[in-house]
Amino acid sequence: MQKHWLFLQILMIMSNSIHSIRTLFTRHDHTIYTYKNEAFSVSDIWASSAALKRVMPERGERIGVAVHSPFLLLCCLITAWEKGVIPILLDPSFKKEIDLLVDDQRGLSILLESGTNADWEARSVVIEAIKAKESHDYPLVVPDAETVCCAFLTSGSEGYPKVVYKKTRQLFKELDMLSRFVAQASPMNALSFVPSFHIYGFLFGVMLPLIKAGTSHYVAEKHFINLADEIQRIRPDLIVASPVQYKYILDGLKDDQEFLKMRFFCSGAPLSDEFLELFFTRTGCTIKQIYGSTETGGIAYYEDQSIWKPLPQVQVRCDPRTGLISVQSPWSSFEGESDWEETSDVGELIRDGFVLLGRAGNLIKYRGKRMSSCEIERVLTRFSSVTDAVIIAHEHSHKEQLYAFLVLARDCTLDEHALRTFCAQQLADYKIPKKFIVLETIPRTPNGKIDFQSLRTTVENTTVGP
Repeated sequence: MQKHWLFLQILMIMSNSIHSIRTLFTRHDHTIYTYKNEAFSVSDIWASSAALKRVMPERGERIGVAVHSPFLLLCCLITAWEKGVIPILLDPSFKKEIDLLVDDQRGLSILLESGTNADWEARSVVIEAIKAKESHDYPLVVPDAETVCCAFLTSGSEGYPKVVYKKTRQLFKELDMLSRFVAQASPMNALSFVPSFHIYGFLFGVMLPLIKAGTSHYVAEKHFINLADEIQRIRPDLIVASPVQYKYILDGLKDDQEFLKMRFFCSGAPLSDEFLELFFTRTGCTIKQIYGSTETGGIAYYEDQSIWKPLPQVQVRCDPRTGLISVQSPWSSFEGESDWEETSDVGELIRDGFVLLGRAGNLIKYRGKRMSSCEIERVLTRFSSVTDAVIIAHEHSHKEQLYAFLVLARDCTLDEHALRTFCAQQLADYKIPKKFIVLETIPRTPNGKIDFQSLRTTVENTTVGP
């Protein structure tokens, strides 16, 4: 019991939590992690960490952790800290990226969950969900505030995989902020559809339940699982899911299911206002979206006021020339001469927050004005006959114009006059495309990205009136 108290005491000191150590000490065994119909308490974590210590490789300054189970992830984290190595949290499906990481980090071993189909067995240690009640004979070791305590392999906000290292100070300050921001009473019953190796799955699904002395349920998204049924079965206080998973939730929602008093959080690309309205209509609940990245940590949140508002302790500014968003926060992983980290997103400051216009790659400068292609594409796809749209600005016959490439719904034809009238109701005049070009499909490169060169060639072969 003394070890449980020490574990939670150090967490509380690191995060400056508003809860007293005494409260958490009396509830320490109420923190339960469930995964694949098995439940594990803090006591099990301590016992399994002792057993894991014997099989964890001794070599190397880092170790890969490719597990889905929050319970096993915590065991690996505690044991890595005790051994003085940096745990890198890996998505087991990132096989190519992990291959490159293993080649780059020579001597890197990977801790795998039993049943994982991977190609790195030569450097792997397969770990089971150990249930032995062993004594834990060493004190919990937490890295110093300015020491790296873990890392995440992410697809990267710049579009290529990278390892993002988190110092103890950064991780626990963001955890403390989220604890206050969520403002959920203890004990908290949380359900995460976001994997534990993702930064927000880790914070919301693994660490917050520990701070809140509650229960954490992780349900891996599979094609045969109805996510709405899982919510109804578990009845959590808090749910965190990705945008795609929220669409699955609505798809599986039954008329007799109700989610009132539950709090929904979303990590990932922004959900459209139309979807948020539909979700509220069908469930009576709002979704609080979190904007940020693994590198920056949480930046802002969005609920129902059309404005992204900075999270507590976060400052945001937009470059007056490029519109690029920069962020300053205590938990950003950026290390440089300036405390400000520039993102790859474009925004516009407004009142007490900002409007998110999209990625820098989606920014169009047309006739001296800056606009987001995403904004125009969203309007076009709301039109009844349009299922997909791409916008480009291109100079043709010595004139720069906006072109819209459209894919129509089956058996539909384009009523251009009606579409222009529809756009005029929602867009400024200069944002309405000069020419609409109907395609069977949007051309894409072998890796799935939009083939803009092909679209420009199409423009060159298209006659455009004055």
